[in-house]
Amino acid sequence: MKGGKMSPKVAVFDEQATSVMHEDGSEAKFSWQDLGADRRNRPLENAENLTVVSLPQFDEAAERSKAAHRPAHRPDPVAHQDARPLRRSHDRIRWFAEFLETAEVNPGGDVIRETRGDGSAVFLPQVTVGGTTDFALLRRGANLLKKVSEYDRVTLVLGSCLFSARSVHAHLENGSRLDAPILDVQPDSRHVIHEIRSDPRLNLYEIQMGTLLAGMTAALVSVLPTAIPVDVVIQVPRVQYYLHLFPWYAQGTLTRQALEQWMFLVDERHELLCSVFKKHLRRYLAANEVHTSPTISASDFLSVLMPLIESKTNHGGTLDPVETVDHLAGMDPLWRPVAASKKPLSLRDVANTSYAVEYLHLGTAQQAGEKRLLISVEDLSEHKIFTSAADLARKADLDYHSCGFYPMERVITPWNGRLMSAYYRDPGHVLLDRDGIRYTPEEIVGAAYPEAGDLHPGRPPR
Repeated sequence: MKGGKMSPKVAVFDEQATSVMHEDGSEAKFSWQDLGADRRNRPLENAENLTVVSLPQFDEAAERSKAAHRPAHRPDPVAHQDARPLRRSHDRIRWFAEFLETAEVNPGGDVIRETRGDGSAVFLPQVTVGGTTDFALLRRGANLLKKVSEYDRVTLVLGSCLFSARSVHAHLENGSRLDAPILDVQPDSRHVIHEIRSDPRLNLYEIQMGTLLAGMTAALVSVLPTAIPVDVVIQVPRVQYYLHLFPWYAQGTLTRQALEQWMFLVDERHELLCSVFKKHLRRYLAANEVHTSPTISASDFLSVLMPLIESKTNHGGTLDPVETVDHLAGMDPLWRPVAASKKPLSLRDVANTSYAVEYLHLGTAQQAGEKRLLISVEDLSEHKIFTSAADLARKADLDYHSCGFYPMERVITPWNGRLMSAYYRDPGHVLLDRDGIRYTPEEIVGAAYPEAGDLHPGRPPR
């Protein structure tokens, strides 16, 4: 945003948040932290896998100079190891500015280093886009043209998953309730699910995605050349989530009533979250003074499967994953490399692959001689869609052009290393900072992203 803060704050949850349930009145604890508080290596409290790193500290030439003047003192091996990836991440942002032909994209002096369990690390450099300052990972495709102005159309895609682990409950015919995340369990064939309910409130993850991704998307639109037509596609699952539970219906562990309830809940949540994204996008676009508004649409990519799903629901039977992909390939040539691979082992695989196939639709030419560019603005964990789409494009020999931009989430939970806040473990709706001040999820997001203004009216962090 114009005039955005140079030192974004984050909300980091401690381990007490892992046991919170909506119904029991427990309180999740978190602390506010400033990412730009100093210029030293500084691990974030309660998130030991994340460290704020000062980029100048890892200047490789400076390390060599120190070693030459003080041969008895060897360079810090960790700093030396990090120097190249830090420099590459910094240089990639500079490339992005040249590619977009703008002076409004600039790297900052800090980097977030995320360490993984296998000893590897991911580096998210500080970047300012049109006045919005954040930390983001940038991925670039292999076939990009030199300048964005060489493209005939640019499409930005962003989106979110639905629900959270504890916002959906399945009730069994024996009277008990299935408390495990419904998308991650295999119910016992002796216990049939006959009812599915959900908490209608958006969870912290959904609220954060609507703010974070819409804000960065609008910032990117604001720095694109005004002569290029721009589309924004909101990729929120709908039919994909039907496919996740359809096998249960086919094997008799989910009643037709429960399946129809699930489809209704997914439709309702899909519409709600798409409307949230659209609202945020329009507000951010206005705040960024974007005069040529992009076309904004919500994806419903697998809707072509609905006649088949309805037929199976009404007359019994199941959807075979390979047959489903063959059916899609008969209507859409971009599914053919998937069909040729014979790799989908489940309907969930088909659903997950659909996101990558849609990327191909958005980043390949619709007519002879046309050049299209896809920019995905997603949660960091979704980089696998970017990789999968590029792999499919190679197999199909498509003229596919894409790059990915993955801003860091500023609401962080310590129990997973993907910065995926409050999805598998939702911290609930009663939230306290370490000073004992209560916040709603909307207020936390509004304070973590103060440039959102009154999108989420709330108190500023202490």
